[in-house]
Amino acid sequence: MHRYTLVLLPGARTMDHARILDREDDGVLLIAPIGSAANARPRLLSLYSDQLEVLSESERDAFLTGRAMVMRGMRLLRLPPQAIPEHPERQWPTDLTGAISHDGGQVAVWLRRGRSESLGLDLRAIRADAQAGPLSGTELHLLAHQPGLTRMRPEERRMGAISAKHALSRGLASRLGTAVGPADLEVRASARSGISLRLADAVLYGLRPGSRFRVELRVMPGLVLTRVLVGALPRLRPC
Repeated sequence: MHRYTLVLLPGARTMDHARILDREDDGVLLIAPIGSAANARPRLLSLYSDQLEVLSESERDAFLTGRAMVMRGMRLLRLPPQAIPEHPERQWPTDLTGAISHDGGQVAVWLRRGRSESLGLDLRAIRADAQAGPLSGTELHLLAHQPGLTRMRPEERRMGAISAKHALSRGLASRLGTAVGPADLEVRASARSGISLRLADAVLYGLRPGSRFRVELRVMPGLVLTRVLVGALPRLRPC
């Protein structure tokens, strides 16, 4: 078994430094650059020593950064810091729901008190040469003409919609207990935020036909971040 030793470089920050993107009474949204595993606190290394054994060096960096941010989020919500399961999309500690996503050298963490909701979160780097992926031609045409998205560049609209599909599919999978892929979701018109989604075969998942889920979309330099609540959508504030 490998042992992980803390070697804190001069001037280096520990992993629990993160920027607060949104703060509510019962929730917090954080983002931070992926840090080096060498800067992880000893307690963090101890809590996740078993999971670290099977991860590559680059995977450890993102894994530990996300877990360090979860610990900080717990403190901000006045909850006792504790380890989260290996697969956080399936189960979180009592009285807490969360989601983690990383891309483009950044990690995002969204935490909320309680277990009555499922969260979907997707952080995605904006790439000008990215393919449309799970978006149909009809969806791309719709996005190009939505008032809420006209200020975005085409690649931002495209990546935003792809990210929204992934965020919602994760939230629905957690809520329904079954896999829901981005291809199962359709982009629909939304005068409020520019993007809303519809589950293509809602009846198969026990949802009412035409179920819609509003998505909050944030565009940052080089990144798009989307999140959705499944189970209490009106409480999610539009961006």
